[in-house]
Amino acid sequence: MKKYSFEIRIQNPTQLEDIFGETVIAEARKNLDQTFQELTTKLLTRHTIISPIRSEKFGVWTLLFAMDELDIFIDQKEQLESLSKTGVELIHDRLREEFGAATGSRIDFKVLVSAVGEKSAQIRKESQLEGAGNALDSNIIYKKLVTEQEFKEIIKSKQLSTYFQPLLSATDEEVIGYEALTRGPTDSELFSAANLFGAAAYFGLTEELELASIAQALNWAEKLNDKYKIALNIGPELLVSDRFYQFISQDKFKPILSTIILEITEHLPVEKVEQLQGRIDQLKNLGIKFALDDLGCGFFDLETVKRLKPTIVKLCITVVNKIDQSQAVQQSVYQTVERINNLGAQILGEGVEREEQVVALKEGRIDLVQGYYFAKPRPAQEILGEL
Repeated sequence: MKKYSFEIRIQNPTQLEDIFGETVIAEARKNLDQTFQELTTKLLTRHTIISPIRSEKFGVWTLLFAMDELDIFIDQKEQLESLSKTGVELIHDRLREEFGAATGSRIDFKVLVSAVGEKSAQIRKESQLEGAGNALDSNIIYKKLVTEQEFKEIIKSKQLSTYFQPLLSATDEEVIGYEALTRGPTDSELFSAANLFGAAAYFGLTEELELASIAQALNWAEKLNDKYKIALNIGPELLVSDRFYQFISQDKFKPILSTIILEITEHLPVEKVEQLQGRIDQLKNLGIKFALDDLGCGFFDLETVKRLKPTIVKLCITVVNKIDQSQAVQQSVYQTVERINNLGAQILGEGVEREEQVVALKEGRIDLVQGYYFAKPRPAQEILGEL
């Protein structure tokens, strides 16, 4: 029997540690250790696992297994390719579950399956040249969903749907606004926002998709009562562009600019924050407010809060999901909340699903809440019809 190594490697684990902080990552690592143990046991059920999966440091998990070379029902090359492809899809789903759809979908990782004793670098190179082999990254998922031309047509022909999810005051649970969320064509895998925006990133069409989503959401926002805020997701590349500034500063949007919250959807290194500062100041002068999405409990985002001075900072789903399950995480969150409040921003707890989370968030003096516990996203047309 020939021995092989199976490796899961997150490309930039230190960034996750900076974003979420040591306490949250320690909890996440425990969950991932168990999750990947169960996943690989099922994935390798036809083969012999020599050593269980282990992780010497966060971001890398490895195990050894053996494949019977004499089994006539096993095509080794086909098996290795299948293990890599299936592994990528399953791990992608698990990362989204652990870190939330927004952050989890953006985590770059690889799955490497190689014969023990062979050079991994050589196998990686061969895999990239052949397009399918023993080392695959998370982008393989999007190749199967849609072609680039089909994706462009989805944007051009406006096959997108706008959904609204309410934002509520934590004290009285009254709706103060809505986050506009985009879905792809109904009855397709691109209906999922994670798949839709993942495919956009793969084809280099993120800015086009974001702008189309914002334009459609604003059409609905114009029909909202001006007592409600409307949160729109935007990446830094589109935010800093001249075409977005020209678009948002059109006369037709002036009546609703004071209700708009632009939610920056990417964790920003300091150098990128400096690049955005001038444009953000221009947009603030129009009356637009800003929110930072997916804040963890690390220093990485606190520096961004200091510089950009957003109106709202959203605690990421990963943190909110653990706030009622770990005293250490809870204390870390409360300390982070206090620091952010001192910087003048409101805190929003995102991804709330349980009453215990609501209690913990209120105890930590969170200002705003959002999540399935209160209301799932629904088509904008439905919500406007009710209002």
